[in-house]
Amino acid sequence: PPPAATLSMASAGATIRAVHAGTNYATTSETNAEGNYSLGFLLPGDYTVTANKPGFKQFERSGVRIAVNDRLTLNIWLELGQVNEKMSVQAEAPLLETTSSSMGTLIDHRRLTELPLIYGNPMMLQFLASGTTWNAPLHYQAPWDTSGASQASVNGSQKQSIDFQVDGLSNNRKNNNVAYVPSVEFIQEYKVETIAYDASQGHGAAWVNASLKSGSNELHGSVYYYIQNKNLNANGFFSNLAGQPKGDFDYKRWQASAGGRLVKNKTFWFAGVEKINPGSTTRRIFTVPTPAEKNGDFSALLALGSQYQFYDPWTTTDLKNGRFGRTPFVGNVIPQSRITAIAKNILKYYPDPNDAPSPTREGLNNYIYKEGYNSNDYMSSSLRVDHNFSDKNRLFGRFGYARNTLNENGYDFAKGASGGKTNRKTPLAALDYTHIFDAATVVNLRYGYTRSYDGTITVTEGFDLSTLGFPKSLADQLVYRQFPIIGFGSNSFTTTNNITSPSYAYGSINSVIASVSRTQGRHLLRMGYDYRASLATSGNHGGEAGVFNFNGGYMNGPLDNSSTPPLVASSLGGLLLGLSTNSYVNRN
Repeated sequence: PPPAATLSMASAGATIRAVHAGTNYATTSETNAEGNYSLGFLLPGDYTVTANKPGFKQFERSGVRIAVNDRLTLNIWLELGQVNEKMSVQAEAPLLETTSSSMGTLIDHRRLTELPLIYGNPMMLQFLASGTTWNAPLHYQAPWDTSGASQASVNGSQKQSIDFQVDGLSNNRKNNNVAYVPSVEFIQEYKVETIAYDASQGHGAAWVNASLKSGSNELHGSVYYYIQNKNLNANGFFSNLAGQPKGDFDYKRWQASAGGRLVKNKTFWFAGVEKINPGSTTRRIFTVPTPAEKNGDFSALLALGSQYQFYDPWTTTDLKNGRFGRTPFVGNVIPQSRITAIAKNILKYYPDPNDAPSPTREGLNNYIYKEGYNSNDYMSSSLRVDHNFSDKNRLFGRFGYARNTLNENGYDFAKGASGGKTNRKTPLAALDYTHIFDAATVVNLRYGYTRSYDGTITVTEGFDLSTLGFPKSLADQLVYRQFPIIGFGSNSFTTTNNITSPSYAYGSINSVIASVSRTQGRHLLRMGYDYRASLATSGNHGGEAGVFNFNGGYMNGPLDNSSTPPLVASSLGGLLLGLSTNSYVNRN
């Protein structure tokens, strides 16, 4: 962060000392000939500020609150007297920030812990800042839904244009969403600057900088556990009115964190972990073949009309009049001898129709899957160590890690052939070193690394295609293995694999920041260097395990220009006969 306090004095040569209340770490400087100086790069917290000069009473002011990104002015007047006399100032009004034209809102720890937050996402409180508007779906409020907090528009700017930072270092994903979302108990406070004129704030329409907690001389910690489930929940008014039972919803959230000292007044630590596990039962409607249709018997569909009649592709005959003819399957039944082994093996994964509430006459929407359970497994952790080498040298390092797995089991109706999950992982690390050269010059060096991973994975990853009857020579050539994509077209049978294109995306940002702050006469001069290297890699496995589409295009008749039977029937007939409309294997 930039210099956190600027102290103006009316007397040159006075020694100024600011002592952090939690760690007793003292930052010392001296006023110049004009009576001015600055204390830079103070960590957020409460300070006691003293001023000493021979021939004057000692000045002391306690309870000086320094927030993240503050640049405050504290005017001190020394009275004549002995050094052992003290002039104490307490319970004054908070200092005003008059040295910066930037405007922002401080989200302090009390707000973080006492205001209601769905799923405990601290970044949602940024919308308390004036000029910040919400542009995401309402259910995107969990800490793993990073697009929710990022889809903000600030003072009319484009959305996804916020520069998120942790301890003054980049915390953005490759798509400019926030990367790492710590627990509310890991954050000391954060500031949302919506009007930023400082030259160091040039990466977005707004600036959100969170300061993570560090340890102190006293051991402090927090533990909580929330639970919500069907037994504890009340049913909704309208559900009761309709006679519907309570829905299945589970929510478990626990957190443990603590901070203290390793060496008194020298070395401090803070560590914490939070886990959130919500889940709910889902019910989805699918279309599956009947037992008779799996065996090639489509005779029941003839009662709905002659348009369901199948014609045998292998009986195609040249009628010598520019047309071709085919003969129908007797009784609309495909002989067992004509059904391929691959088709039989694929259809073993499909369940039979059940008590779906409203199937159509031809059998669409004939299966309701009641056992689906969608859940999230989210974890966020933080570790920080601060060390004070002396009153002129300070170093801290931190590591954070967040990950989430979304299990979309509401789609695993075809056990062993369907279902998928989405993984998200975000590690980040940082080092921050501050050195005071003299009373006028302070140098700060920072390095940060943020990495993000997003991936969609099918639960059938690693599936051996040869177990369905495909040649082993084909299976061995696949660069990615999963249950193949069997496509039946629209208004037809449900494709088993809901994740047709498993994907991966990696992004990383390396940040290096160097800044120098110097008091020169009545002026505070600052200069710095901000370097960010952003790398991104992405890809997908779409079609790499084989795509086989069927639309029954070879089963029309009696003439070649006759209409194709409805897909709800003919697409499955094409699978049974092994007649794919188009098939391919990608190598991405």
